[in-house]
Amino acid sequence: MTEQHAARLIIRAPGTPDVVYPLDLPVVRIGRSPAPQNDLVLTDGSVSRQHARLYCDRLPHRLQDVGSSNGTAINDLPLPVNELRPLSNGDIISIGPFRLVYSMLTEPSPASPVPEKPAADVLGSRTAKAPQPPPPAESPPTPSATPERWVGMPERSSRWLQYLPPIYAEDGFLGRFLLIFEDLAGPFEQAVSHFELYLDPETCPPDFLPLLADWLGMDLAERWPLAVKRQLVKHGAWLHRARGTVPGLRRHLEICTGGQVQIEENVVQPHTFVVHVTGATRPADVPLIESVIRQHCPAHVGYTLRID
Repeated sequence: MTEQHAARLIIRAPGTPDVVYPLDLPVVRIGRSPAPQNDLVLTDGSVSRQHARLYCDRLPHRLQDVGSSNGTAINDLPLPVNELRPLSNGDIISIGPFRLVYSMLTEPSPASPVPEKPAADVLGSRTAKAPQPPPPAESPPTPSATPERWVGMPERSSRWLQYLPPIYAEDGFLGRFLLIFEDLAGPFEQAVSHFELYLDPETCPPDFLPLLADWLGMDLAERWPLAVKRQLVKHGAWLHRARGTVPGLRRHLEICTGGQVQIEENVVQPHTFVVHVTGATRPADVPLIESVIRQHCPAHVGYTLRID
């Protein structure tokens, strides 16, 4: 970014004064997590840890939503995830309760009859050591000069207001009224946003495990502890492929008993095997253990179970 095309963001949030952020990096990472994960930190629960990126390496500058939970909008129009959208002077970027006004500071050409001013007075200039207050002629418009309805939004209001035109934020009633429906729909939004956790046997809710087991063709006994059920579903695909084999039976019993399992074939007589369980960390449920053995045992083969 050259000095002839310096840019900045004017950050506005409810109940706080405006903050000027110079865009002097090739890529500005925006999110809730502190540095070094992000360059511009917006501390609010509705802002994702890694929310958006602003590419300032060349003109026009581009904004990208990197998969945030609550989305990003430019001039109240939602920005699709991972789409690069060029920015124009005066565009308003909405991220949670924050309004980021994109401002281009194009310096006049040398032939223009305008008085010179120090480079340090220009926000975003590379010669400026730290952000300085803008001169009165270039100060951002205050709410009294140009009414900014978002700034007047009450602190305790629904984040859904960001998806509505700014005029609906003037009255605090709508923001409080939408909180009712936001609280009701909150669990559903979380389930949709983090649905991948439901597909992991180790993180899914307990009542979702039987559905995962049905997808794998498994029959989970209700008497198994929850930890055993999670491990059985986690290794369900492998156990299905190894069904009817000694390694499959051994691994299945080790998960169910939490101990060491030894299997010896044709010791007592032909077409028989002995299952020896030692060091079990869970109470031995003999009927359930025998049902597991029968799942892997051929119909014409007998077995003997020993539990120490």
